[in-house]
Amino acid sequence: IGDIFGAKSIEKDYLIGALLSAIRKKYVNNRNWDERLLAIKSIYFLIFLIQIGLLARKKQEEKFFKEVSFMETEEKEEGLKTVENFFRDFSMAFDTPDKKAVFLEGALTRLLLNIQSGKRGSTPFRSKLSGLRLNQRKVKRLLPEIMEKFTSYKVFKYRWLEELVSKFFIEADESGWMISDNEISYYFALGLNLGQIFKGGD
Repeated sequence: IGDIFGAKSIEKDYLIGALLSAIRKKYVNNRNWDERLLAIKSIYFLIFLIQIGLLARKKQEEKFFKEVSFMETEEKEEGLKTVENFFRDFSMAFDTPDKKAVFLEGALTRLLLNIQSGKRGSTPFRSKLSGLRLNQRKVKRLLPEIMEKFTSYKVFKYRWLEELVSKFFIEADESGWMISDNEISYYFALGLNLGQIFKGGD
């Protein structure tokens, strides 16, 4: 707070670590509503610091979505539009493919946990999230496991989102990963808490 009032630059790694630590505490204690509310507050705070010039960020991509040929059905197109609008509204926070990939994987995980909760009354897949202590290797390993779970539950309506996550992972690999393990965990946690907005109609 003192640095903000003093218009001093905020160290990104310190800030992300602090936000992630707070979210983790809610996560491990299963305080779902508090965790989600904290995630929402944190992204607005992050953008606020970028806007007032106290948090350095990389140059934004000129266009987030170019040609996505696999979006064929109306449901898929609606889903893509929702994601596109979200990334446009929060473009300062989602300015690289790796952030988008990890965030959307978190969102996909939330949709899976919702299905597990409805079908089984529990969410065993949470145990695979390493207490939100993630890195590049772990998040890449999670994707095929998530996809396999959707298939086992015979839920195929989120394939467009699975493909979109894969697309951003490929872009991140091509351009080079720019985010730290703490940032990976943070953006995944954001997706995990905000993923419900990509659910669409049932």
